[in-house]
Amino acid sequence: MPKIHNLEPINYDDFETIRIPVSVKGFKYTLTEATGKAAVDYRNAALACTKLGPTGKPSSIVGLGGLEPLLVSLCLTDNANSDRPVPKQTIMSWPARIQSSLFTRAKQISDLGEDNPEKDLLKKFLTQPDSPVSFDQLKEYVDNTDADNDDWSSLRLWFREDDEDEAKNEPSGTPAGSD
Repeated sequence: MPKIHNLEPINYDDFETIRIPVSVKGFKYTLTEATGKAAVDYRNAALACTKLGPTGKPSSIVGLGGLEPLLVSLCLTDNANSDRPVPKQTIMSWPARIQSSLFTRAKQISDLGEDNPEKDLLKKFLTQPDSPVSFDQLKEYVDNTDADNDDWSSLRLWFREDDEDEAKNEPSGTPAGSD
């Protein structure tokens, strides 16, 4: 029998649901932490994106782009419409930077784990030895597509973040004595 180390009582008698006011083009919304059902729906959708091959490794990824607007629609309510959830289609009509920002915030306040499971999943798939496309090939393809094409906007933001992270990790300046 495993030894249990923490036997402190767990008390959730008094808690407040996290709610953040949001304004988009003058319309008022509320971003609320995910309910248990919303968290399950989001995680199930994330897992459903990965199709496993005969070896048990990811063989394809389908529908990855729909995860951001899904979580936002599960957490964002319309103040002017009886606090009804904002439809996924409405969220998808907004600029990618707004959708991405709301997605990141919804994950944070809902304690949904990884910083970016979708990006990590995609990277894992693309770095498999038998992947039909490499991460660098996809990045180059997306970089060369029409900048107004919203189909690739989330990937563009991810690649930009990767480039910024790599730049932060590179040594700056010239080391002393390297002339």
